Amino acid sequence: MTKILSALTFKTPNGKSTLTYTQVKEKGHSTTELEIDYSEESKQVLRRRKWNPHGRVTVEEGVLTQNGSSNNIVGVMGAEIKVRKWGFLVIRRAITDRNGNFRTSSTRTKRVKYAVYFGTPAFFVVKAGTIFWNARHRGHRRYKRDGWFQHFSEGGRSHLYALVQNAAFDYYFRIINEYNLSRPRFTKISAKYDKSGSSEHRAGILTLLPVSQIKITRKNKNKVYRESDGIYATTIHELTHAGHRQMDMGMFSVLEMGSKNRDILTESWAEGVETIVTNDRYFGLDANYQSSNSNNARWNSSRQRQSITGMNEYTPIVEDLIDTLNQNITPNIPGIQPIDRVNGYNLNQIQTSLDNCRNIDCWEDNLRNNYTNSTENNLTELFNYVREVRNNM
Repeated sequence: MTKILSALTFKTPNGKSTLTYTQVKEKGHSTTELEIDYSEESKQVLRRRKWNPHGRVTVEEGVLTQNGSSNNIVGVMGAEIKVRKWGFLVIRRAITDRNGNFRTSSTRTKRVKYAVYFGTPAFFVVKAGTIFWNARHRGHRRYKRDGWFQHFSEGGRSHLYALVQNAAFDYYFRIINEYNLSRPRFTKISAKYDKSGSSEHRAGILTLLPVSQIKITRKNKNKVYRESDGIYATTIHELTHAGHRQMDMGMFSVLEMGSKNRDILTESWAEGVETIVTNDRYFGLDANYQSSNSNNARWNSSRQRQSITGMNEYTPIVEDLIDTLNQNITPNIPGIQPIDRVNGYNLNQIQTSLDNCRNIDCWEDNLRNNYTNSTENNLTELFNYVREVRNNM
């Protein structure tokens, strides 16, 4: 029979484990046994184990959903992720990659909350419809050493912010480099979820005033919701204005306000960049892409089907300088279209020729004089329709 005579329990100096000395008597002999309980140490190790907050943020491309594309979910690119302790203290940050993935440096904090802030530090910020608030989406759940996988489906404020984020990031980090375009300075982009109307680039307003340089509306002036390609294209259009302004600030001064030449040069240029890069992006996502604004054809293809008398300052002259389409001989289009026997220029050549120009003649002359193109003898014939549109404005 075993009889316990005494038992003493001690904490180890580091406080992580328990030592128990037990004196027992068995068959007339007394012995001392030592037991070590490591359970507390195991708990301490678990509490202090490092891990990396991580995850992915995605957004639905609604226009591709409508087309039945399997590529309708894309990553939210270049957004800032903030990892919070106790719901308010930011302990880690990261930037999403082109697929929307993120991973922060390690932390010992066991439970965290996540938030995504729309904008890429030092390049642009997306505002929540007002200059006073940055657009963001804060997760409400606490995650215990687990990743955050946030998806923004069609509709909702964060869906709009995510689409604007992708367009702006694409402009700064792909389009500028790929097409060698002028880079805008740091830009505040106000994404108007509740407002309808024309989007705009506010070049003539002093930046010291509490306004954003660019406004993107969720609904157009006809109060029709923009599809995802429409949000993308509109953001690209306005950022092209911002880049043009950095290249030629005089074009956007108050002295040029109201000028028909200014309107047709700035808007036709931005419309052209919008058309080229929007089609490049969406056909890259899905070869069967059908735009939301041109009867299921390419984005802005309706511009080249317009008659000259039906055009305004948003002419298709930039695309006319690049493509091989002569819309004047395209069958089954009503009215008289421009004679387009020019092709082969690129966006950088067109932009450089536009720099410091205040009229259509300057733009045409620079293209002819600064570049060698086998179709340059047809430039005057092509630009004549732009002059006619200007005179009709």
